[in-house]
Amino acid sequence: MSKMNEQEASEKISDLIAAAYNKIFEAEAIADESGVSFSFGLSYGMGGTYFPKQKLEDGEWKSSDFCSEGDETGWKASSISC
Repeated sequence: MSKMNEQEASEKISDLIAAAYNKIFEAEAIADESGVSFSFGLSYGMGGTYFPKQKLEDGEWKSSDFCSEGDETGWKASSISC
């Protein structure tokens, strides 16, 4: 394998980051559908937890029970506390 120049390396890195985001978005959709939360940490202190929407029997959505105030779904920093 030949060494990449700076532009080639930047393009490859961008492609890999886009692919990683697509996998995270896929995981979010699965979490929302199943009601299962998950955490992702790139490195110590650089992570968070995704709290899914919860579907009620009538098809309506409600927030998770993560916190008692504010928007309770989506990504929360690993350092957040309620």
